[in-house]
Amino acid sequence: MLFSARRFIRRVQDGTQVARGQAIIGELGASIGIPELALELNSCTLSIDGVVITIELDAAHSRFLISTYLADADASHGQLPYRAMMEGTLESVLDATGMVLGIDKLEDRIVMVTALFLDDLTGEDVGETLSRFVVKARHWRERLASMSITPSDSHHFLLTPSMLA
Repeated sequence: MLFSARRFIRRVQDGTQVARGQAIIGELGASIGIPELALELNSCTLSIDGVVITIELDAAHSRFLISTYLADADASHGQLPYRAMMEGTLESVLDATGMVLGIDKLEDRIVMVTALFLDDLTGEDVGETLSRFVVKARHWRERLASMSITPSDSHHFLLTPSMLA
């Protein structure tokens, strides 16, 4: 019986979070001139200055997850993007933005993600975060794009027979 009560309470809380998330996204839409902006299946997608951003409601944790694609995580870049991701993560801690770079293993892509907790969050807060998010995304896209490996660089990432001896 206690388990059923907990499950019911969790459903009510999730429903409340969905309503709260929908209200915040509505405020955001009104402030940026898109009054019809709404969550569909707990997410919405915006394109801001050429940066496509997904805002996903994680009702179970009372937060929005904001993400964007930065680059493919393929081997043609070698280890350089991984170094950049580590630098980006440190930078996000130092500048207190919480915008972290990582790999979406399902899509094999490098993404940037941040979380905004719904407590006391307004549409204006989301808009300000999105502005900073777009600036960071452009920075990291340019940085990752400049990291392609040229033939002269490729020897750093290949094993040669002498290395195995």
